Amino acid sequence: MSESEEYDKSSTMYSPEGRIIQVEYSSEAVKKGAPAIGIKTSNGVVLAGVVKSHSKLLESHEKVFKIDEHIGATSAGYMSDSRLLIDRARVLSQSYRVTYNAEIDINVLAQRLGRLAQRVTQIGGTRPFGCAIIFGGISQEIGPEIVLMDTSGAITKTKATAVGANEAKAMEILQAQYKDDMTIEKMITLAIDTLREVSEELNPGDIDIGIIDIKTKTFRLASPEEIKKAWKKKQKEK
Repeated sequence: MSESEEYDKSSTMYSPEGRIIQVEYSSEAVKKGAPAIGIKTSNGVVLAGVVKSHSKLLESHEKVFKIDEHIGATSAGYMSDSRLLIDRARVLSQSYRVTYNAEIDINVLAQRLGRLAQRVTQIGGTRPFGCAIIFGGISQEIGPEIVLMDTSGAITKTKATAVGANEAKAMEILQAQYKDDMTIEKMITLAIDTLREVSEELNPGDIDIGIIDIKTKTFRLASPEEIKKAWKKKQKEK
C-alpha cells in the first residue's frame, strides 16, 4: 500500500516523513481554482480575481468580498469553503467592533481565522478547508497590508501574492513588475495584466476587483467601466 493510501485517511495523521497528506490535497484543490491576486503599496490595496462562469445565463458572481469598511478579501479553491470563512471573518470583524468600539486590525482578523483553519487539521472527522484567502486592508499602525492564509491556516504577510491556477507564473509576473511606489491605477493594470497572462479566454466581465485607497481607507468594488478602461489601456500599450 502506498504512503498516500495509508496516511491520507485523516487530517490528524502524520506520514513517516512528517507530512499531513490531507493538507497537501487541499493545497492541490487551491491550485485548480480560478486565480486571485493581492497587491499593496503605500498608496493602498488592490484585490483581483477571475470568476469561472459556467453559463452565459448567469447574472451575478462574486470573487472579491467586503469584510469590513477597511478590509476586503479574495480567494481560490472551493468557493463554498471560501464563503464560509468569509462569513466567519465578517462576524469576527463585527464582534470586535461591538466589543471594543474599534475597527479590527487586518492582522488580528487573519490570525483568528487562521486558528480556525488550523484547528480542523487536528480534529478527527473533519477535513482542511479547500481554499486559500488573500486579505487586503488598512492597518492603523502599519498602513496598507496584504495577508495570505493558506489551507493549513498559516499566515504570510506580503507585498503582492497570487493563488489559484498558474500560481507560479503569476508570481513571476508580480515579482518582475511590482514597484513599491505604484499608484492604485497601476496596481489595477498589473493585476489585470497578470490575470490575462495566466487565464485562457479571459474577458473584462470575468474579473472582480476590490480597491482600498489609503486616502479614504474604505473598501469598494471597481466598476465595470474602471476594469474595461484598464483592460483597454493595457491593449494600447501592447
